[in-house]
Amino acid sequence: MLHELLFKNPVFNEGLNVTVRNGDKWMKVNIGDELLIKETGKDEVITKGTVVMRALYAAHLIPERLLANEHDPSCRSLAGLLAEMKRVYSDFTEDSPVTVILFTL
Repeated sequence: MLHELLFKNPVFNEGLNVTVRNGDKWMKVNIGDELLIKETGKDEVITKGTVVMRALYAAHLIPERLLANEHDPSCRSLAGLLAEMKRVYSDFTEDSPVTVILFTL
């Protein structure tokens, strides 16, 4: 299946990447699904990725090892990720459910 995935900060690692999404909406992706990666507000596809894993967590329970390949360098620690999620989503708390998506480029 094909999905359009938007990024406000479209910086990526070569190979494996992680993105954390607020809520459970992105639990719809399955391993092997293709991602059309775009910058928020723009129509151009930057690159394509393939989903290799997805999981649902309470935000504060995300294992730090999963964040090592976070696409945004400021979110490669749990503290950094939580600060960014709180900045982007006004109602976000450490107990909020989030979907962690691992994908390859």
